[in-house]
Amino acid sequence: MKKHFAIFLFTVLAVALWGPRVFAQASGTVKGVCKDSTGAPIVDGIVVYANMDNGQKYTLKTNKKGEYFSLGLSPGSYMVTLYKNADDQKASKDLFHYAKFQVQLDENTLDFDLKKEQENQAKGVGLTAEQLKAQQEQQAKQQKEQNTVKSLNDKLNAAKTAADAGDYETAIAAMNDATQIDATRDLIWFKLGDYNRLSATK
Repeated sequence: MKKHFAIFLFTVLAVALWGPRVFAQASGTVKGVCKDSTGAPIVDGIVVYANMDNGQKYTLKTNKKGEYFSLGLSPGSYMVTLYKNADDQKASKDLFHYAKFQVQLDENTLDFDLKKEQENQAKGVGLTAEQLKAQQEQQAKQQKEQNTVKSLNDKLNAAKTAADAGDYETAIAAMNDATQIDATRDLIWFKLGDYNRLSATK
């Protein structure tokens, strides 16, 4: 009886000693540092590792240095998402995410550097052809708008200078030119009408 009990006790001890080792060998650890667009650490941020194979999720929290760490993630492909805080997580307002991050046995490091990511996005690094095209179109649209606004401001300033000097004919001509640049701006038509009114009463 004592012999059987001794064997049983030895088995329990062996499982207790080797179990964690087997678990550790069958899983990986993840760690990283999270920084915002200014380079400052993201404190109390939420990092979610979602296994794309089985749907299992691991929710981790960053410390005062923006660091996170966890043991026991099973190897596989993960969607890793960074949230500013728990409220943003509930609202699904993520700061950034990585798709198909491979967690392997042993240690895995994944940092979030939002300043670096913004710089990469501005250069088109990591974008698909469709995303790059959309970005270029948006940038071209913004540049066109800036050029239009500058041209209209030049016409408005020239018209004001002329009107202040009593030269309403030149002011009206400048506003007519402005309508040719962009006829959708209400301010241009208002100024044109005003200068025409002042010219008529001169």
